Amino acid sequence: MAAIKCPKCGHYTSDQLKHCVECGKALDGVIASSGGETSANDIVQHKKNKHLHRSAIVISVLFLLLAGGVTFFLVNDSQQRAKEEQTAFDKLMACQRVELCEDYLIRFPEGAHAAEVQQLCAELKQALETELKLDSVDWALAQQLNTTQSYEEYLTKHPEGAFVQMAEGELNRLSQLVVSEEEKEMLTGTIHTLLASLSSCDAEKVAPLLATSFSFGQVDAANADTLVSFYKAQFSHQDVLGVHFVVKGNLEITKVANDQPAQCDYELHAKLDATVNRTAVDSAGIQHWDLTARLTPDRRFSHLSLNRK
Repeated sequence: MAAIKCPKCGHYTSDQLKHCVECGKALDGVIASSGGETSANDIVQHKKNKHLHRSAIVISVLFLLLAGGVTFFLVNDSQQRAKEEQTAFDKLMACQRVELCEDYLIRFPEGAHAAEVQQLCAELKQALETELKLDSVDWALAQQLNTTQSYEEYLTKHPEGAFVQMAEGELNRLSQLVVSEEEKEMLTGTIHTLLASLSSCDAEKVAPLLATSFSFGQVDAANADTLVSFYKAQFSHQDVLGVHFVVKGNLEITKVANDQPAQCDYELHAKLDATVNRTAVDSAGIQHWDLTARLTPDRRFSHLSLNRK
């Protein structure tokens, strides 16, 4: 079998074919080359070269596709990370908290804003340290004053301070110690009831107004009889027709915690004017007394002192 060399592309083709298998040119009139065996080998070699050429093209295409895919992935990942970094930075600048700074620096140590965030983090830590010192100082002052106003001022200055819950607890405690107008009226009525019962010199009327453990002046184990005896010693004289007590001014009342949860005793001080009517005409006189007492939550006297001024 002879081989024919295509005059157009130079490839060898069998002389049995009328057209070049490579480029399709008509081979009519083309002289076949001699040396049949050698020409056949050339054709085989040419086919191998052609196969290798196509394989190289395929490999190149695959390589380019792979490289393009990797590049796309890297670019997309880089863009996504840059977007996440910017989101984290915007959130940090809006809130400016130390924990957000530290989170940014952990996630983006080489980020575009890393230096700026490091500086901001240092400034926030210094400001936080200063705030903690002021927080402690203002809390100590609020405790020292121990008033509703002092605790409210602390909460205003430090709405997120370390002692907020304690300040709120103290405000709640102090609110329970406020004496209402209704309580003042009831306690004033209790004093009048006690004084009216004493004027009757009847221990049975006085007893229900006293707590189980009652002290009078310096006497710890006192009772209704103790009070009635004191009253008689002061006012049960032959020339005394009667005594009328009046609470002068407002009561001074303070609530104090007792050993019962959520309950308070009352400590009060009152000034009394006692009008003493005597048998002699126009001999009525006024005496001034101080009353100091402690009453239980159900308004019974646990302590009482009566002193003439």
